[in-house]
Amino acid sequence: MTHALGDSSLSGPWTHLSTCPSLYLDGVFVGNLTRDMPVLYAKRGVRVIRVESPGHEAYERSITVLGDPNHQVLNVILEKE
Repeated sequence: MTHALGDSSLSGPWTHLSTCPSLYLDGVFVGNLTRDMPVLYAKRGVRVIRVESPGHEAYERSITVLGDPNHQVLNVILEKE
């Protein structure tokens, strides 16, 4: 499944997790998501987003980043294993 995003944001209610989720863009670790840093800026094109947190199933999707002035939010819900 491909989701279309602008230059781009990824957010979620991370408060229910014991640790901040790890974020990967095209297979490269880019950091941990926190309340203060829930936004990901990505270049145009097809990108693979992966979000992981211990004790939860990983979330991975291909998205199409459309670029400015588009701005869309990808809400991620991590399910318990």
